Amino acid sequence: MKRFLVFALLLLMAPLALAQENIEENKVLAVVNDDIITTVDTELRFNFMMSQLPQNFPESQYTALRYRALNDLINETLYRQYANENGIKVEPQAIDLAMAEIESKNGMQAGTIAKADTPLSRSIRNKIVADLLWQKIVQTRITPRVTIANNEIDQLIDSMLAGNNIKEYEVSHIFIASKDDAADTKELAEKVYADLKNGVDFKSEAKVYSEDSFADAGGYMGWFNETELSPVIAGAVANMKVGDINPPKLSPAGWHIVRLDNMREAPRVRTQPVEEVSIMRLTALKTDDKGDNKKLFKRMRKFRKDVDNASDMRTLIDSVKNDSQFAGSADLGWIRRNDLPSDIADAVNKLKIGEVSKVLESDGEYNLVYIANSREKLPEELVNMRDRLRSRITGSRVELSARQLLRNLRRQAYIDVRI
Repeated sequence: MKRFLVFALLLLMAPLALAQENIEENKVLAVVNDDIITTVDTELRFNFMMSQLPQNFPESQYTALRYRALNDLINETLYRQYANENGIKVEPQAIDLAMAEIESKNGMQAGTIAKADTPLSRSIRNKIVADLLWQKIVQTRITPRVTIANNEIDQLIDSMLAGNNIKEYEVSHIFIASKDDAADTKELAEKVYADLKNGVDFKSEAKVYSEDSFADAGGYMGWFNETELSPVIAGAVANMKVGDINPPKLSPAGWHIVRLDNMREAPRVRTQPVEEVSIMRLTALKTDDKGDNKKLFKRMRKFRKDVDNASDMRTLIDSVKNDSQFAGSADLGWIRRNDLPSDIADAVNKLKIGEVSKVLESDGEYNLVYIANSREKLPEELVNMRDRLRSRITGSRVELSARQLLRNLRRQAYIDVRI
């Protein structure tokens, strides 16, 4: 739902200069199979999109923005038609939740959109429904088919860690999808690049022309290391300086215009497995009486003789749980060897699995330590890197497949644009 959460609703309650009654003739601008898109529909969306752009957005771009509004409406019509044909529905609660999130984000009272019942509020609701339907289509028809093998992730990590330093890039991106007319697509990409070189705002250009999931955020993608970026973007930023905008680069999916917003060196990631041990600890607190402490020490030695296995140690700890003198006794679970408490670290490191330590004496207590098991575990930062790589690669491939599905829908549909 990221796409519609960013919409400002400044126009919702204001008089609509482009409402239906103020348009001289409500023409049909596009036919999509059995549905039509009118001048009113397009102008409402245009108004909505204008509210997201800087006040100094050039009038010379209005025509392109109106075409973008119409193109988005065509796509949303195809979403609804595909969903209807395949029995895909959005629950009313999901729609209500989406509208409530938008209202909350924009400081509006709950129910404002529905209560307004204006052409714009209905247009907003239609977009919410279409976006939710597309999201559900992607989740049910595309995402389950995208799998990333573990060895692919491992190869990417090995490649990334082979160098001395890991670089991360903060990137903004404008993507123009390949069309049937390759020359027109290239010409558009070159026009957008020329606009940017002439000082047109990158975010505005992205919102008007970009066709990926980052368009509504003005093309801003965030921070990535090179293995998380598509090859065409990674190849571009590798030779760029901060602030540079690269000329359009072609991939099988379309044209890419990249701005390098910032770069940094990431901390090295540990790759060697970390050994962890499962520990149980019986702790007896000393008193101020030496005689009592001597008896306590003998008692701990007797306890030690009673422990032959993990079950014995658990039973022993459980037997003293209500005795305040043994309050520190517990199954400590899995602990990395490097994180062991200093008062037992040396003794634990000498023990084998299934062994109980001798009675360990410190300033205030006696301890028995039992090693129940050991294991090797990947460092947490490496696990996090694997998860992030998998998530981003999956997201990229899902988006690519979703664009292909939409492209197929457009090719199979009867679409008559009348502007």
